[in-house]
Amino acid sequence: MVREAGKRGIYVIFDLHYWPHQAEPDKYGLPSRWTPEGQTVRDQMSAVWGAVAKHFKGNGAVAGFVDNIEPEGSPWNAPHRAWQTAIRAEDPDRMILTEWSGYENMPRDFPTNAVYSDHYSLKDQATLDNYKASLAKYPDIQVPIFLGEMKAGADTVESARWMSDAMKQEGYNWSIWTYKAVNYGGWAAFNYDDSVKYNLSKDSYESILDKWTNGLSQWQNPTKPANYHLTQWWIDGFRQKQ
Repeated sequence: MVREAGKRGIYVIFDLHYWPHQAEPDKYGLPSRWTPEGQTVRDQMSAVWGAVAKHFKGNGAVAGFVDNIEPEGSPWNAPHRAWQTAIRAEDPDRMILTEWSGYENMPRDFPTNAVYSDHYSLKDQATLDNYKASLAKYPDIQVPIFLGEMKAGADTVESARWMSDAMKQEGYNWSIWTYKAVNYGGWAAFNYDDSVKYNLSKDSYESILDKWTNGLSQWQNPTKPANYHLTQWWIDGFRQKQ
C-alpha cells in the first residue's frame, strides 16, 4: 500500500489505533496506567513501533506516525514516552504526530520534529472560533496542528467547502476520517453502496470474496450501477479551488 501510494504522490500516515485488550471492559486505558499489565502493553506496542519504524526508515511516502489515538491521561505520559522512544531509536528523523489527553496537557518540552494531532468536527464559524480560543489559552505551546479525524458539519457541498477553506485559512493540516467506507456519509472520503456490506460470521466464503473483489471495483465499470452520488458532494466540496 505504501509503495502504490508513493507512486501516485499520496502520503501515508500510520496510526496506532488498537492495542492489546483495548476493547475489553475497563481496559481501554491500559497503556497509560502504571501497572504490570499496562507495562506489558507498552512493551508489546513498543516492539511493533520499533519494527515499523525500522522497516520504513527513509521512505519518503510515509509522512509520519501517529503514536497513539485518543489516549487516557497518564502520569509522565507513559505511552507517549515509550512509543516515541521506540520510534526514535530506529528512525530519529521520522515525523511523529502525537495525541494527548487535551492540548493543555502536552509537555512544554515537546519533542522535536513532532506535530500535535487532534480530532475535531468543524461545523461552522462558532465552533472554529471556540477551537482557536482553546488553543490560544496556551501560547507557550507552539507546534503544528494536524486534525486527523475531520468531518464537515453536514453532508453538503457548501459545508465541505466551508470547512476546507477554513482549514486552509488557519493553516491547519487535516484529513477526513476515513478514506473508504460503506454508505458512511461525511466520515468517509469515498462511499460504497450497501450492496457490498457483509456478515463475516454468516456469509459464505464465495459471497464475501465476490463483494471484496467485484463489489469493490464495481464503480469502475460503466455497465454497472454507479454509487458516485454517495460521494459527489464530498468531491465537489473539498476539491481545492484553482
